[in-house]
Amino acid sequence: MRKSVWLWILVVVLAVLVLGMIFGGYRKGTKLGAPVAPVASWVAGRAA
Repeated sequence: MRKSVWLWILVVVLAVLVLGMIFGGYRKGTKLGAPVAPVASWVAGRAA
């Protein structure tokens, strides 16, 4: 049971991080102080 609890905690944390990057990072661009270049390279890498 304890292992499944930690698994759910990990899933929730990852979901929060992903949603934070999607809604916060892409709209504001520099919310977390990250440059825009990695986002552009990620999009280019995904398209290729």
